[in-house]
Amino acid sequence: MILSHTSVGCFVSHCGFGSMWESLLRDNQIVLVPDLSDQILNTKILVKELKVAVEVEREENGWFSKESLSKAITTVMDKDNEVGVMVKNVGESLLC
Repeated sequence: MILSHTSVGCFVSHCGFGSMWESLLRDNQIVLVPDLSDQILNTKILVKELKVAVEVEREENGWFSKESLSKAITTVMDKDNEVGVMVKNVGESLLC
């Protein structure tokens, strides 16, 4: 119900199995911050295979910064960003 609310435009998720399916069934942009092995695999499927999400870039030490999180959110939410537009269009085509 929360992701279906009109005020939600972006879902930042760890990409666990449940949240992965929940995000795919909604019309939200998806930003992923995986941590565990299954989350990493789910992220690769959504980002590289289905192309419906963007993963937050991590630094060499494995941590991510507020700037990299902000960049990923801006990427998917910016209507003029090529990657964001592609992610939105592919996501919408899966819902149909």
